[in-house]
Amino acid sequence: MLKYIFKIALVLLLAVPFQSQAQSIGFGCFGFVSGFGGYSYQTFQPGYLKYYGNELRTPIGLNTDPYFEEFNHAKGFRVGLNFFRANFSGFFLSTKGYYQILSEKKNINISGNYPDVEYDLDLKSWGFGVDVGIPITSFFSWKILDGELMFNSAGFKRTINQIASTTVKKYNNDSPEIGYSVGTGFIVSIIEGYMSLEGTAGYTIMKIEKMEDDEGNNFLGEPEFATENNFIKTGGFNALIQLNVGFPL
Repeated sequence: MLKYIFKIALVLLLAVPFQSQAQSIGFGCFGFVSGFGGYSYQTFQPGYLKYYGNELRTPIGLNTDPYFEEFNHAKGFRVGLNFFRANFSGFFLSTKGYYQILSEKKNINISGNYPDVEYDLDLKSWGFGVDVGIPITSFFSWKILDGELMFNSAGFKRTINQIASTTVKKYNNDSPEIGYSVGTGFIVSIIEGYMSLEGTAGYTIMKIEKMEDDEGNNFLGEPEFATENNFIKTGGFNALIQLNVGFPL
């Protein structure tokens, strides 16, 4: 998959006229290798994930309905490479590739003595992005449009802590599923040509369909009350703040 992302970036790179001038702030431009790392936040709408609490009925004999906080956002980290950035008569175009890991955890305390049940959701993504913007000042640029194509995978783990034992059950989706993100943002030069701060806010369209354990059993066993078709129905608001660091070749 990473090879696929880099092939796309290479095609776009070769399509850029060589007489174009590199962006002066220096990250992801010709003559530089630029990497980045940052903090990412993603909201989403759960599908049949919203019924995760009903799994407690069989494992620990729960007969009542406690309040289960809904999974609806995840946060974590993103790392990647800025492939290039080039100027075209007052605006810039750049491409990037990244890997992102987001997570959300819920603890359900029924006995009051310790977390009886722990649920861990992990969302992992490979992504490729293109942004177009304009310099506002010598150190501040506006990313008018930031678009991304991503390949999303999900993992869901249930850990039941009992007095005599601990039981762990893991679920994953079969293969990465395609998603999209559109947003806008800014770039602030910290050290011209070598370091900058970048922020992005936007909306993600994504879904995670079927979740299975290692034996091929469906998450929740497809109960009658789970009328949703997808584990995660769609995405939502996303935000990213990252530090770009460039190194001359």
